[in-house]
Amino acid sequence: MPRIKTLNIKLTCSRILSGFIAIWVSGCAYTDQFANLAFAEPHSILTADPGDNWRDSGPGVFSINSKPTSFWRTTESFRIPPGAITLNIIANQEPYEFAPLSFNAVAGQHYHLRYGNARASVALFDVTDNNKATLIKTSIRDTKKANPKDSFSSEPKRSMRAIGC
Repeated sequence: MPRIKTLNIKLTCSRILSGFIAIWVSGCAYTDQFANLAFAEPHSILTADPGDNWRDSGPGVFSINSKPTSFWRTTESFRIPPGAITLNIIANQEPYEFAPLSFNAVAGQHYHLRYGNARASVALFDVTDNNKATLIKTSIRDTKKANPKDSFSSEPKRSMRAIGC
């Protein structure tokens, strides 16, 4: 009798686990989401710097040619088509968005995104040659979309004397 209960529990657990895996794999994609090109097709590689620590992240690719990238990814690594590319880059600190970054991708090249200038900009480099990184383009933060009322730096600074201390 205990053997049958154990078998039923194992079957139930495996069915539940299979259901969760099926939902996780198939149910979390955008309708018009960017998909990596196959290895056999001509493509370029696009990567980005990781964060400095577990709470930090490097520049994130929000969309490629107006197609959103997957939210469920662990690294910024994409196989992009050759030709005209427009990237929308986001950061994990306000203001979140950068101005769109447009460039012409060449098949076989490796492009890499890095923060620059204390995260005020993001730079795109061609790092195909390991000995030399060539700057392709730079994009600055899109401060028009940031609300200055939400920023602590926009408030006037008060000294202790002005408060009455």
